[in-house]
Amino acid sequence: MNLYSRLVRTIDIDLRYIEQVREKMPFIQYRRRDLCTLMSPTTIIVPIDDKNEEKIVWGQLEIRRNQIFLRSRLRLAFVNKKTGYVVVSPFHCVEQFSQLNRE
Repeated sequence: MNLYSRLVRTIDIDLRYIEQVREKMPFIQYRRRDLCTLMSPTTIIVPIDDKNEEKIVWGQLEIRRNQIFLRSRLRLAFVNKKTGYVVVSPFHCVEQFSQLNRE
């Protein structure tokens, strides 16, 4: 099949079957708890008054502490420039994503 040909295909999706498949996916019991924690609004600590203007170097950018809304031992999450977007990043600094190890 030519990838550049103009072709539209449609399929019928059985939403009940998709629900059954999703219910059988045991991702919750196999997740790495150090990377994927179950979050609730009561467990997030958001610094509001930050007198110590600590900055974290992230690539060529400096991230201010008041932009960070979640920190753990291995990662941090902060607001992106584009409204409504966030970035989740490991603390470990590497040049390429493939250089990250399981720790």
